[in-house]
Amino acid sequence: MKISTRKFCLASADTFYRLPKVLYERMMSRRDDTRLPQFAAQAVRCADVSVEVQNQRAIRAISITPYIMVFDKHGALDRDALLRYWVDRYEAMGSDSSNHGSEANPAAAARAAAMTWEPSRAITTLLYEAALGIVKTPSLR
Repeated sequence: MKISTRKFCLASADTFYRLPKVLYERMMSRRDDTRLPQFAAQAVRCADVSVEVQNQRAIRAISITPYIMVFDKHGALDRDALLRYWVDRYEAMGSDSSNHGSEANPAAAARAAAMTWEPSRAITTLLYEAALGIVKTPSLR
């Protein structure tokens, strides 16, 4: 079984956009100044949808990981805030999930909670359908 991740961003009016992996990697690169002006000065709801892939097609949605990406006034991603979220999320899990003998970190859990959101049932369904290709979503460029 092969697992892949599909990234999505939701604009303020619940408009879905697919965030291509290449664009995400460029935004995360410190050597690149990629900007998304439509998200300037916003905290944008995003989600990673894990899917099972067979013969290069997503056949089953497995999980959704919602998070928030923060953009500056020019539409550049605040990389540090996003990286801090992923570190906090990991540290918040502690030894129950990591098996590294670390204790769960309540401060990290609180910081991670501030950078996440809870999708409604309708949005969850749309995210799964978009990840499976049932619903077409425009790609960010």
